[in-house]
Amino acid sequence: MSGLIVKEELQLPSLPTTVLPALAELTASLGIPRNVLASSEEIEYAWKDLPRELREIPNDLRGELIARMCVAVSTGLFDGAMNYAWNAAILQLRQK
Repeated sequence: MSGLIVKEELQLPSLPTTVLPALAELTASLGIPRNVLASSEEIEYAWKDLPRELREIPNDLRGELIARMCVAVSTGLFDGAMNYAWNAAILQLRQK
């Protein structure tokens, strides 16, 4: 099996039980509907699948921006997560 790349197993902590209720409380306090943000189900699925995506990023490239991307995913800010991933990629390209 030469040429086979084995990816390390990556475990993220469970979403804190306060994250999803806090989003509901935040939107309620602002007087806006909860559905203006990603649904709880979407956030849970994205968080569950995030380790698979992170395994594609070499350890030495998982820095501050990737950590910020993970925090954005945990709260359903998927557009922000994409921006962090994009910025991390651009910084690596500039270093080359």
